[in-house]
Amino acid sequence: MSAHSWLVLVLAAAVVDPAGADIDLQNLVNQAAPGDTLHLLTGRYSSARIDKPLTLVGQGASTVIDAGGSGHCLALLAAGITVRNLMVSGSGLDVGKKESGIWIDKVAHDAHIDSVLVEGCGFGIWANSATRPRITGCHIIGGADAAIISDLGNGIHLFNVTDGHVAGNHIEAGRDGIYISNSSGCLLENNHIDRARFAIHYMYSHGNRVIGNVADSSSVGIALMYSKGIQVLNNRVRAGHTHGMLLRNLYYSRIDGNQVRGSQDGLFFSGCSYDTLSNNLVADNLIGIHLSASPDNEVHGNAFVRNAEQLSFQDFKTMFWDGAHGGNYWSDYIGWDRNGDGVGDKGHFPSDVAAYLVQRFPAVRLVLHSPAMVLLQGLEAQFPVLRPPGLWELKPLMFNPLSSGS
Repeated sequence: MSAHSWLVLVLAAAVVDPAGADIDLQNLVNQAAPGDTLHLLTGRYSSARIDKPLTLVGQGASTVIDAGGSGHCLALLAAGITVRNLMVSGSGLDVGKKESGIWIDKVAHDAHIDSVLVEGCGFGIWANSATRPRITGCHIIGGADAAIISDLGNGIHLFNVTDGHVAGNHIEAGRDGIYISNSSGCLLENNHIDRARFAIHYMYSHGNRVIGNVADSSSVGIALMYSKGIQVLNNRVRAGHTHGMLLRNLYYSRIDGNQVRGSQDGLFFSGCSYDTLSNNLVADNLIGIHLSASPDNEVHGNAFVRNAEQLSFQDFKTMFWDGAHGGNYWSDYIGWDRNGDGVGDKGHFPSDVAAYLVQRFPAVRLVLHSPAMVLLQGLEAQFPVLRPPGLWELKPLMFNPLSSGS
């Protein structure tokens, strides 16, 4: 910290901001020299536009930058800006104008936002065509009082971002927890998102990684749409109101080591090709996997456990899973393994006549385990001509390979 930084703070501390905040932060910024560190004391500061490389360090939630209900709290307009350990509040709420707690402009390369509390803002943090932004350790509390969800902003919004790093943040409510579009080379890791629409939402983005995140009680846990080359590893999704993981028109991606529990459907897999789904635990969901129009994928080592309905199959032609790396475990599979190789001697058809009827007539779920339904399933096994189009698992595993996590 330079002596100049202290001088700027002392001179500006007595200046009352006309918008109503106690301290005019813009005046502080204007007087600072490039490279200075501004140590902001406890108090309420006005909004500011930062157009030079500066570091702003606060005293935690007692250092508040308040925009007074209009515009951005902080607009970062130069490369090399760091904002750390403070609170931003009271931005404008007009999401059409992208009003945000912190706006990272396209010229603000290498911005670092760390340990910032964001509350009462339109969007939390918006990175707009920026390169290498880092957003770490922040707590973002979104709105929950809009008439329609689209009137709320996203917690963290990355648009046309290259090589972004979003790690260790806690995001609550709002529209989407982390939304990424037209971005590449980004890493999302160890974030915790609660009560959003989509906890993590990818659109038209390629070559990104999603690792070790937790999505809880959102409409959709992780949504990957119209993208390719995404690595989705070791995430946990709980209580997705509609989908745990929504994979639509996803290509050349790897979905490995994730856990999806207690959701409407665990995996929604539609219009996807050349992906690898492996070692995922899909347990205690209403539907294990919703499958449609997704040929040419490698699916192995997954465990579908205690789902009320293991599979909802929406194609007109039977699909076969017979990958070179083995099969999957289904907790409802009944079969033998006479040679002891860990693979059932007969294939498994989770999309049987009962599943077929349930997906078309949901009320059938009420009699799913009745004697009449058991008899119908038995007849189907004896007379395959009754069998509707579905999925054949040709190498069903006898034991859950992920039993330690089930």
